[in-house]
Amino acid sequence: MITRSTLILIAGLWFAPFASAASGSPTKAEQPLPYRPGELLVKFQPGTDARARALAMAPVNGKRAQTFRRFGVEKWTLPDNTDVATSVRQLQASRQVVYAEPNFIHQPHEVFPDELDERQWGLYNTGKSLSSGSIDPTDGLPGADMDLPRAWDLQTHADSVVIAVIDNGILLSHPDLEANLIPGWDFAADDADPTAGPDEIHGTLVAGTAGARGSNGTGITSPAQRVQIMPLRTNYSVAQLIAAYQYAADNGAHIINASYGGAYSQAEFDAIEQLEKEGILFLAAAGNGGYSNDAIPNAPSGYDLPNVLSVASSHPQDGLSVFTQIGPRSVDLAAPGSSIYTTSWTRNEQGDRVATYQFAEGTSFSAPYTAAVAALVKAERESQGENPLDYREMKGRLLAGVDPITNGKLATDGRANAHGAMTISPRPVLVIADWHIDDAAGNSNGELDPAESATLRVKLSNQWHDAAVVTGILRSLAPDLIVVDDSDSLASPLSQGAEAELAFTVRMAGGARAHQHLPLELSLSDGDYEVTRRFALEFGSLAPEEGKLTLDERIRESSHWDQVHGFHFEVPEGARNLTVTTTSTASGAEVDLLVRHGARPEPQFCYWYTPLPPNCMDKDTLRSVGSTSDEAITIAEPSPGIYYASVILFIPTEKVGYVPSEMPYTLSVRFDPPSGDGGGGAMLWLIAALLPGLTVRRRIRGKVRKAIA
Repeated sequence: MITRSTLILIAGLWFAPFASAASGSPTKAEQPLPYRPGELLVKFQPGTDARARALAMAPVNGKRAQTFRRFGVEKWTLPDNTDVATSVRQLQASRQVVYAEPNFIHQPHEVFPDELDERQWGLYNTGKSLSSGSIDPTDGLPGADMDLPRAWDLQTHADSVVIAVIDNGILLSHPDLEANLIPGWDFAADDADPTAGPDEIHGTLVAGTAGARGSNGTGITSPAQRVQIMPLRTNYSVAQLIAAYQYAADNGAHIINASYGGAYSQAEFDAIEQLEKEGILFLAAAGNGGYSNDAIPNAPSGYDLPNVLSVASSHPQDGLSVFTQIGPRSVDLAAPGSSIYTTSWTRNEQGDRVATYQFAEGTSFSAPYTAAVAALVKAERESQGENPLDYREMKGRLLAGVDPITNGKLATDGRANAHGAMTISPRPVLVIADWHIDDAAGNSNGELDPAESATLRVKLSNQWHDAAVVTGILRSLAPDLIVVDDSDSLASPLSQGAEAELAFTVRMAGGARAHQHLPLELSLSDGDYEVTRRFALEFGSLAPEEGKLTLDERIRESSHWDQVHGFHFEVPEGARNLTVTTTSTASGAEVDLLVRHGARPEPQFCYWYTPLPPNCMDKDTLRSVGSTSDEAITIAEPSPGIYYASVILFIPTEKVGYVPSEMPYTLSVRFDPPSGDGGGGAMLWLIAALLPGLTVRRRIRGKVRKAIA
């Protein structure tokens, strides 16, 4: 569901903790760029012949290396030391080129070994305590699971269903995997042996979650005790990933699992869109940065495509894992991802690989668990005489059958339930796809301001069976937000896969203070079908009095995804020397600064790299992204109108297990007012102060530290 980003808007400012893509703690300047040097992905206009393509690539001396016929995309290589960003700009200017982009590299969510335990609480939670060393609760809660015992009363296996596990290599000889494995491919070595490389463990961990063999007297089991696992080894570059997508489709995959993430790629988006036309369900891990994907989009989990199912992580007490990324617009549901016991391997004293098991955690395991449940659902419903289930039916049943575990953090706010997905009767599944403020009758800035009435437009999406007469009733849970007109109905039926808007009138209180998240409940009904969805508006209108404003605010540990604070401010015509700066005294993290006129900044996952990779930021945004929190942006001749500044809390990967409970930063905004207003250098100051301190949530046992996958 990647359609927009959200971050720390402060006076247009957004504030979202963000984790670096690499492990360890190198500075930003030391981080490698998130794409393969000397490689491009190019899509030409339809009908462009080979000669025209060669002429278009001549300015960059490109050489075609690979063609992905199913998706209409080509991989081209460049001469050594050729600048990729410059080549992209040159090609985008060609009329023959639809788009050109770097060959971005996605990242697996890294995992480290931990001590062993035999329990698979995600399948059947008895309430027993786990000795997993997790950063999340380890005491179980009976029933906080995917209800596999009852599901297995109906179906235990999915022998005819193929799940393509696209990752790094797998230990093919693992006794809990080999019986479920079918032929695959190694796109990194270009051969038919997708065995794990010398240091590759992630793929084996993921494969065990999706497809460990059940009822074999060995180790563990997947939710689908017998299922076909197609291992596809890659180096996580987009070129190899889309080659794997093509192979999976060519060889009969029904489900694809993607336990990796990174920057938006148009080539990857197009490839997954083609998979949708072929009925393939695409399971994607939401990510482990502990922030909202509504704020910083994550690919591929955030692509706004109907066959993509984005999965967050839950823990043994049925809450959301501390590390999981969330988003009511961009993440669909949760599945167990903390303290997951799965297949692994190590080396003996002779250096030989030995099959083993270990605990790991991350949304990397929530996605394949859900993929296995989808396979089991497909097998069960087809055994009952239903037509072959494509992605629509699998996804619809998964979303309809969830157990509720949270409020306003996910599209369904639920955790996957295998028995529920198998047995639920056909019905609509209405979720909120988007919302926005329409204040055309007011000041038309698209934001709520004090004492302003506006239309709140809520876009609904129907994920399963057709809805006949949809009615919505809106309720505000925020004292400063008044719902004036609380009811609306759709004028026509809402079919499966369709979207439509409900409209409500809301008004902000005259004395409302920034910053606020304004929670709302939308009760939806269609005949006997009823559901309540929750979401929140952001209020950050700044109206300084006598040229000065001070704001005290804090990030609350109890809601550790509440890291985006948005504000907007107006610069009058004739003003000069607009300066926006940030400082922070916090340790273990630092802030970045973005400023944009007329609209909120829309950074991608890779917004902070230097030089800025192509396609990682909208072209109108200015940025200051040093390795400290002392950032500054100055505009000598600012355009009149609304400005937005985004302050993003950047957290290195090894700090993701730390939840910022009280994160201080100071942001100041000032400008010289138009001459003749008597101001003589008046300035606007905004200070958002959050009390210092970081609460450590990571537990370390001996020399082995739990990491997030």
